[in-house]
Parts: sequence; structure tokens; C-alpha cells
Amino acid sequence: MVFELADIEDLYNSVQILNNGHIPYRFVSHSKLRKGLHVLKQQLRLHHSDLVVAVENLNYYYKSSDFHVFRYSRHLIISLHVPLTLKSLINPLNLVKFQKIPIINPHENSHYTTLK
Repeated sequence: MVFELADIEDLYNSVQILNNGHIPYRFVSHSKLRKGLHVLKQQLRLHHSDLVVAVENLNYYYKSSDFHVFRYSRHLIISLHVPLTLKSLINPLNLVKFQKIPIINPHENSHYTTLK
């Protein structure tokens, strides 16, 4: 009975993590994610040889990835959006997130410039 309650609590916590926009380790293990990325890379080599996976770091997918979740019958489906790029662009490509910063004009307090 204690193990069942712990499993139910673990399942509840995993659903809460999913609702907060992160993929829980309980639903997608490291080995499953690694295998899924490996299969995707094989399919890209076979059918789209000019494309490669831009981010291979598994932590990226657990913490800051874009995904959709839906239910099919008794299964929970997590559709993960994997960034792809051209082979020729893989070396100089850096994924960054920009934040707008308002800069106040020193001569006029009511005017400011926003860097994008």
C-alpha cells in the first residue's frame, strides 16, 4: 500500500511538472530521449541528408524545450519539437535568447530607447 501511494504521488508530481512546461524524467527517461534523438538523426541521414539536429544536449529538452501533450486512448503522447539546422550552419549557429533593455536618455527623462 505504501508503494502504491508513493507511485501515485510521483505520478501527480510528474503531471504538475508537465503542466509547468517541463518534461518530467518519469515520463521520458534519458535513455528513451537519447534513443528517440538517435532514431531522428538516422531518419534525417536517410531522407534529408542536408539537415541535422541543432541541439543534442538532453538537458535542453527537459528544461527549455517546446512540446505538445495529448492523450490517445490510454496513452499520453508527448510531441517534442526538435530544432533542426542545415549541416553548413551547424558550426557558427548559436542559440540565444534576447531580452529587451530600455535605455533612458540622459537629457530627457520621458524618452527612452529599447534595444532589440
